[in-house]
Amino acid sequence: MAEYAITGKMARGKAPQTTDSKWYPVYNKIGSCPVTKQKKLGTHQPTLFGRLPVCNCGWKHERNSNATATATDTTTHTSARSVPPPPSTTTTTTTTTTTSAIVPQLVDIPFNIPLKPLPKKSIHDIKNISNTTCNKGYFPLTVFGHTGGKCPHCKSTNIKSTNINDKVKIIHTLKEPRYVQGMGMKCNNCDGSGWQTYEKTYVETLPKRQQKQLNAVIVGASDGIDQDLIIQMRNGATAASLEKSSNANLVRWHHQLQDDYEHRCQQAKSRGINVRDNAFPPLDPSFSAKSQVLIKSFMRDYLGVRNELNREMASLVSEHALAVDHQYKVAKNVRGNAATQSFAVVGDGGVVLGYYAVPDSSMEWVKDAMQEIVKRHGAILDDNSREIIQQGNLPKLIFVDTNCCNETEQQRAAARMKDLNLQQAPVSKDYRRCQICFQRKSSSLGDVQHARLEKAKQGSRILEFCPFADDAGVYEAYKKEQQQKEESKK
Repeated sequence: MAEYAITGKMARGKAPQTTDSKWYPVYNKIGSCPVTKQKKLGTHQPTLFGRLPVCNCGWKHERNSNATATATDTTTHTSARSVPPPPSTTTTTTTTTTTSAIVPQLVDIPFNIPLKPLPKKSIHDIKNISNTTCNKGYFPLTVFGHTGGKCPHCKSTNIKSTNINDKVKIIHTLKEPRYVQGMGMKCNNCDGSGWQTYEKTYVETLPKRQQKQLNAVIVGASDGIDQDLIIQMRNGATAASLEKSSNANLVRWHHQLQDDYEHRCQQAKSRGINVRDNAFPPLDPSFSAKSQVLIKSFMRDYLGVRNELNREMASLVSEHALAVDHQYKVAKNVRGNAATQSFAVVGDGGVVLGYYAVPDSSMEWVKDAMQEIVKRHGAILDDNSREIIQQGNLPKLIFVDTNCCNETEQQRAAARMKDLNLQQAPVSKDYRRCQICFQRKSSSLGDVQHARLEKAKQGSRILEFCPFADDAGVYEAYKKEQQQKEESKK
């Protein structure tokens, strides 16, 4: 009632009913007051005779700044009338109005960093549904709830859905992450543990079209890896390089968000808004793809598509050159002793044409592998002489490093001289490699003569040279000289 007398308005549904014998007369009296009528009209003007309307209800029509007047009965209302104070000749009353300073309210500018999406709560929003939604202010959420697969343990189709997963799992990409939500599954024919509809072991049992809708590899409780990262690893990218690229892209994205936040703060301050100085949050390290998870997901994906990848590799050919090599680094991690070396055949641009696990580095196993490479290029070789009967598309150049890794420097130098029909001058064992011309030097015996110097010794021509010097011109000149001598003898 006090608020009604001050504003002249009564909130909807708050007016007393006509049957209320206590408050309806009070409400009717306040409403018929001249001052209240003026407030209802939105004016407070003098009457035709130049007088202001006089209150006859006994309620205050002006709000008290110190306290709000409340009335409990009619007697209190009458005593609360505004009666001018009696005149006094000894004292003078002065009214002072104090206005408090208005302090602008602090405003928080949003960071606009996407949040983890909210999971779906109903099973009808997930079961047999696959879609991706991207709501404003949240990372993308992929719902993957296909139930038409097989049990990962016994391959039975007698499976059932148990419950929805009330948590979302992160999927790492080369840029910002995305999330996925699935539902729990259980097999009725075996006692195997349950699984989620987005796990790789179950996704492999779905049709190819449905597998592509997830476009990620999720192994157990590990984070998901986007399929694009798996494909880059197939093409030769290492897990460490992809982790660095992911970190670099996320740092750049985070800096863009921070610059945008600072720009919006400056704009708000220029308009006179009191902006709260909040520190921009750091980048969440969990957004980045880790190399361990990348390798784990890559190996699990390879087990599922091994046959397809081998067929693809068997169709690749090289145009200009081949390179072969044995490696122990990979094979040492293999269980058992059946393979101690890996033999790789690489073509143009580093494309792997063949990768084989072999018992050792002997040429016996190399022959079996290279016969398939030769046949792939359409070439025909003679089994006995190993001569090319039909070239086909087989490259004419091949790089090898066999029969060198386990030899000493002196043995490699002797083999090189034997091919050139040369003899090596005797050198001391305590010689060291020269940092200028790559010859061997010794403080006790002096410098070895350069490869271009020749001298006669015991009636035979000996070419002294440094085994480390790569001066092809010297060898070519020596060969040319020998040919000229043979022709002159003829």
